[in-house]
Amino acid sequence: MRHGNSTNKTAMYSELLEPVLAKRIGGAVNITGIYYQVLYACWVILRELQNSNATIRLEGIEDIDVNNPIITDKFEYTQLKSSKNRLDAYGFWDLGVLQNYIEVYHKEPRSRFKLVYNMTITDGNLKNLFDGNLNEKSKQYWFEKLNSLSYKGIDYSQFIKAVSFEFASINDITSQILKLLYEEWYVNIGTEGQFLKSLFYNALIWSRDRKEINKNDVVVLFQDITDSFSKAPINEAIKNDWIRPISFSNEEKDYSNYYEGKAALPIHIAQGLPVRRILWERKIESLLNESDSVIIKSSSGQGKSTLAWQTGYNKKDLYDIYQVQYCPDVESANSILQFLQTRLNIGQSPLIIFDGLNSSLKSWNYVVENAANLPVKFIITTRNEDWYRYGSDVSKSNIQFIDINLSKEEARSIYYELQKKEN
Repeated sequence: MRHGNSTNKTAMYSELLEPVLAKRIGGAVNITGIYYQVLYACWVILRELQNSNATIRLEGIEDIDVNNPIITDKFEYTQLKSSKNRLDAYGFWDLGVLQNYIEVYHKEPRSRFKLVYNMTITDGNLKNLFDGNLNEKSKQYWFEKLNSLSYKGIDYSQFIKAVSFEFASINDITSQILKLLYEEWYVNIGTEGQFLKSLFYNALIWSRDRKEINKNDVVVLFQDITDSFSKAPINEAIKNDWIRPISFSNEEKDYSNYYEGKAALPIHIAQGLPVRRILWERKIESLLNESDSVIIKSSSGQGKSTLAWQTGYNKKDLYDIYQVQYCPDVESANSILQFLQTRLNIGQSPLIIFDGLNSSLKSWNYVVENAANLPVKFIITTRNEDWYRYGSDVSKSNIQFIDINLSKEEARSIYYELQKKEN
């Protein structure tokens, strides 16, 4: 199967997966290491289970245990280590990697072991070990360490040969995953993000449950995703257009609504009509990265809608943008929540915009609060006076506020930019 260059996609999909993990483990301090481990597990699952009777257990004896009866003596145990710090021989021994491996090797000499890492390592004894090129000095150093463990009857030279070391960056792993999705699992270009995110989420759950995974598990998962693409929408929120996808189409050429002074719409952003307000955009995007929801408040005419839609446009390659148009009660809010769950099930990353709080959107906080454990982002715009009417207790939600104002200096800058466009 032919496919495009995936190099530019790797960083994007890595960024997409981080919110999924953050929501599912409660923002653990070691999120980077867990993220690295789960992503690599996805690679192993796709690689090992494509055409075999192999099984994989996550969080078994090691982080990833592979049992492949088709390949002779294929009992491979993989441990992953991720750090921004430089690693030396002393620090590596303190990690207990070889100690764990030799305990298994002592009971089952057919076992093979792999350490996957992404940190830099020091020259000398550690680099020689990782490169499989032990000189006499390095051999003495590591054999003395292993002898201190008091395992009897082990040939340390054979044990060292049973251990391999692999450097793999997050971009390397993501690139290989995309390649496997295209070439071996026949995923269509344009849907790879949904399949990767669904696999990542399930790998996290499988790790928690220490599940033994086989090819059928992946086939069923991927078929469910494929089926979801083709199912007719029956959710009330979709049927009644309470929530709709935003495509930022640039096909319409009628600018009249925008120049009549009405609030900016996605089409106006796609057409590049509003003057960019980069400082405010960056502030909103920064708050959105830190929290589940950003509430943009101001008096009328300060550009709340423009900034909300511009932020959505800026993030359209990372998120699936939706607008909620009707959410006045718990019933409609629950339909919207059910819809969001189906989007997550097929691997989407929703960014939901409530543009202009009013009586038809007064149950917005029910949606936000009940989506707290889901990898969903929200942008809400409101006039100050409407916040007093339709705002609510947000103490249970991870929400950030930003008050927009248009200074004289910024207004002057916008005026000059508009003059340039007219010319």
